[in-house]
Amino acid sequence: MIDPHFTLHPPAYFHLRSGNNPSLIEGLVWTKPEHSALVSPWIRFISNPFRDLGAPQGITPTRKSTIQTLHVESDESSIAVNFDFVDERANLMPLVVERKAKIISWHDVSLLAYARPVAPQKAALGDLIRG
Repeated sequence: MIDPHFTLHPPAYFHLRSGNNPSLIEGLVWTKPEHSALVSPWIRFISNPFRDLGAPQGITPTRKSTIQTLHVESDESSIAVNFDFVDERANLMPLVVERKAKIISWHDVSLLAYARPVAPQKAALGDLIRG
């Protein structure tokens, strides 16, 4: 897949596609956590080990892009990136307060984005879609 992009169209439709090709994955999701939960898990990305990734390509930051720096202790590590739906209570979560996670909000939807190093593994895309 060349130039994949995941798009959430609020309030609840999402798709994954490459360029102008038809969607590979699409569906509807609940975008609010249950009242008893801080997050509603959604998407999990895992990279190949850092040493196997291509050289970074510079991007120009724009209003629509967020760059997060992640320090890894070993180039053997893979990188996990989680996207979970949250509500206003997420602003008090330690990951957000300590600036280790970012809340991305638009329309009436908020996502918690969080990246971390994990044990080496093959790249994967997973979902924890509820609803």
